[in-house]
Amino acid sequence: RATLRKEIMSWRVWQFDRFPGLQKDFVGGDPDAPQKEKLWLPSELNEPARAVSGMQELAAIEYELRKGQAYDALADVRTAIKTFNFNVAFKIVQVQGQSANTRAQNFLRTLANDRLIAADGYRRARDALLRLGLLPTDTCLAALANEDLYAKNTRDSPKMGESGDVDPWFWTRTTDPLGTNRTVAVDRVKWFRDRAKRDRAVEQKETVEAEFGRTIKSFTQSATAWKTL
Repeated sequence: RATLRKEIMSWRVWQFDRFPGLQKDFVGGDPDAPQKEKLWLPSELNEPARAVSGMQELAAIEYELRKGQAYDALADVRTAIKTFNFNVAFKIVQVQGQSANTRAQNFLRTLANDRLIAADGYRRARDALLRLGLLPTDTCLAALANEDLYAKNTRDSPKMGESGDVDPWFWTRTTDPLGTNRTVAVDRVKWFRDRAKRDRAVEQKETVEAEFGRTIKSFTQSATAWKTL
């Protein structure tokens, strides 16, 4: 805490030297809890306060940094979900016995909590962006609910009623075009599986439509034959 307090004091000296307007309304935090003290970044001020303090340019810089932070957080969310799903599948197939299942279940709880931690990191970045001017209706950085922390299982055959299910919005957002080799490989496999499912569904639709056409034609010919008798 002492080290953090010292670093915050150094930050204050630099901050007040460049933005003296902040000193007017500055209220210090609890000396015994430096981890809770506000840094008075542009995202922590409203637009008039930023204008008075001359922090408009700094606000634009923070906006870009927060945007990158939000995309990185979405990447963490996707990684946490994929890690959780993989370990759930592994537990179902490989883990046997009460003791092993108990340890595996505790591990899965940790992984499930990792999803929430990553989601909270994204929400903090998005909240800062909203205060800096991001539109609430932005579709690239939309609101993220805990109910959205999942991904469709593309390894198993589709079941009845799953055709209308779709992945949450953040699976179609590019968070890191390069990424790690492992992440890119996993996403690529998921993409090809989803595409194969789509192509299979299109083929089945065309087959059913063709069968309906043949059935109608057959019934029409049968009706004509009966009428001529």
